[in-house]
Amino acid sequence: MNKKQKINEDDFNLLVDILNGRSQMKLLPKVISREIVFDDKDIDALSSVLLSEFIDRGTKSGYEPTQYGARVEDLMDKINAMRSSFIGK
Repeated sequence: MNKKQKINEDDFNLLVDILNGRSQMKLLPKVISREIVFDDKDIDALSSVLLSEFIDRGTKSGYEPTQYGARVEDLMDKINAMRSSFIGK
């Protein structure tokens, strides 16, 4: 079962920018549809991309998140909340 969820415009733009910057063209069409419906495999792939972005560009030395990193981390939480295991919780 999939969970349908819309994300706000800022999150949408951030996600598209990250996917473009990391050449994740396979995931991009699903995101651009704006009605984001992902299965758990898609969410795993998105989470992996977002985690890499967070580690590479979203932390200061000592792994403290930057302002950008906090946005990426928040987006990861929203994407992970779409997992089918979270439906009804």
